[in-house]
Amino acid sequence: MNSKIETKTASTIELPVDVLEYLSTSPSVFKSISNFEKTRIDFSLTPLEQKAVVITVCEALDAQYWIDFQMKSALSLGMTLAEILQIRIGLSKEERIEVLIEITKSIVINYRKINEQFLHEFISAGYSEIEFLEVISLINQQKQLIELTYYWLISNKPLKQNEFLNLNK
Repeated sequence: MNSKIETKTASTIELPVDVLEYLSTSPSVFKSISNFEKTRIDFSLTPLEQKAVVITVCEALDAQYWIDFQMKSALSLGMTLAEILQIRIGLSKEERIEVLIEITKSIVINYRKINEQFLHEFISAGYSEIEFLEVISLINQQKQLIELTYYWLISNKPLKQNEFLNLNK
C-alpha cells in the first residue's frame, strides 16, 4: 500500500455540527427539497393542501427544525406567513383545509387510527378516497424525514431520554 495516499477516517470528515441548521441554511438543500416538492404533480391535492399536511405533521410531532424548513418552503411556494401560521395552529380561512388539518393531526397523534367523524367530515368537504391515500402518503413521507433527521441527531449529540420519547407519540 502506498503510504502517500491519504485516507479519511470518520474522525477527519467534517460533518455539519447541526444537521437542522444545515438543512435550514443550505441553499442547495433547500432548492433540492423544494424542487422535489414541486415535482409531485401526480397528486390530486393542491400544493397548499400538501403543505398543510406536511406542516401539520411537523407540528403534531413537535419537530421544530422541520417546521422552520417547511415554513421557508411554503413561502417559496407563494403562501403567506398568515396562512402558514394559521395552519400551524390548526386553522384556515378555508373549511376544506381546516378539515384536512384535523384529519392529518388525528392520524399522526392517534398513530394511524382514523377517527370516523374526521373521515366523514373529510369526505363531506369534497375530498376523495384517492386524496385520503395521498394524505396518508404525505404523512408517512414527512414522518420518515423527521425520524431520519432525528436519528442522525441522536447519533451526534447526547439526548435526554424524554426527548426521544416525545418523537414517538
